[in-house]
Amino acid sequence: MTQILSEFTYFARRLSEEMARARRGHGEFSVVLFTSQPPDGELPEIACVRGLPGILTGVRETDCVARVGRDTIAVLLIDSSDDSSRKAALRLLERIGAASTHWAIRILEFPEQETVLVDMGLAS
Repeated sequence: MTQILSEFTYFARRLSEEMARARRGHGEFSVVLFTSQPPDGELPEIACVRGLPGILTGVRETDCVARVGRDTIAVLLIDSSDDSSRKAALRLLERIGAASTHWAIRILEFPEQETVLVDMGLAS
């Protein structure tokens, strides 16, 4: 099955479900935020869209990918935390390729840092 880019509403629903599951003690998950920081002259949304194919080919079927802003791609990594989420983020960054864009990567691991995600307004 080919992974497709999720709509933000679907991503938010999946995220909400995983937060509830983590609260019940049935799992951990991470959210990796890739924010494009293109060089002068390139629009961040263009850099963001250019990075999507590499990310989409690098995720598991259980993961969920959505563009959550003009310059940000979010990847929901199910049953992943700590070192495994960092390794996954680095693999995804490698798959983005050698585009001229620089990427800032932020990994939010749950349930420990649940409030960070809520503060960012990604949960509905």
